Amino acid sequence: KAENVNIYNNIIAVSSADMYIYYESSSIPKEMRINIVYNNNLYYNNSTQESICFKMQGEKITGINNFKVYDQNAKFNDPLFKNWSANDYALLANSPAIDKGISVPYANYDLDCNQRIVGSAIDIGCYEIK
Repeated sequence: KAENVNIYNNIIAVSSADMYIYYESSSIPKEMRINIVYNNNLYYNNSTQESICFKMQGEKITGINNFKVYDQNAKFNDPLFKNWSANDYALLANSPAIDKGISVPYANYDLDCNQRIVGSAIDIGCYEIK
């Protein structure tokens, strides 16, 4: 059983027409319900930002501004990956995710085992720009 799940500093990006972020606790037995906290994530749909749909706690939320109730520091921008089509999720030098992360415990290294804080703050996403 997982409790108090924190989803911080992630880039959630899709290239299809719709993006769904879904958390439905009413279908989960009471003894297994968890507390999920979203904070400081960057969301991007390269089709259209308005097609992002969130379903949280049984409530359907459409539109990016309404989701800020659940992720108060949410960002809605193109993350500017080096080469998304080739699955290269490293950030370009002008990415809006650079130095925009918030400090969290145990996030000392990125996916390539590089030191996590290179600039003034941690980068959002799985890679720290060098």
